[in-house]
Amino acid sequence: MKKFYLFCAAISFVATIAVAIISCKKEPNKDQEGTCVIGGIGVAGQFMFWVSKDYSGGPYTVKIYDEQGNDKSHSSLDNNQLTVFEATAPDACNKANANYSKHAVAQLLFGKKYSYTATSENRTFKGTIEVPCDDQYTCKAIQIDK
Repeated sequence: MKKFYLFCAAISFVATIAVAIISCKKEPNKDQEGTCVIGGIGVAGQFMFWVSKDYSGGPYTVKIYDEQGNDKSHSSLDNNQLTVFEATAPDACNKANANYSKHAVAQLLFGKKYSYTATSENRTFKGTIEVPCDDQYTCKAIQIDK
């Protein structure tokens, strides 16, 4: 009988710890517009657009749109021209990368969804980007031709 009580006590203890851990998991703070915030400031990540091969037709001009279709290119893009192709994803966080300035690079707010178009003389790529609050990356490469 004593073993039974010890077993029940152990189960109760484990259940209490599990509830405590689950209740400690905190949802990210968001402002009224759904943007993830830390200390009241919207948090942005860096996204580098890249293309895996040369389709010819010159550079790509990248445009970014929010969920309502508003053009956010002027406020989000550090560079809107994509002028180089690479066989593998570039390191989006490395500004020392020799080709860094040849990629379109955007600062996008966490907790938001965006769409983009990348247009050259003879080709257009379109896609969407969802940037969740819990995304562990502050920098990410987005392949436009997949």
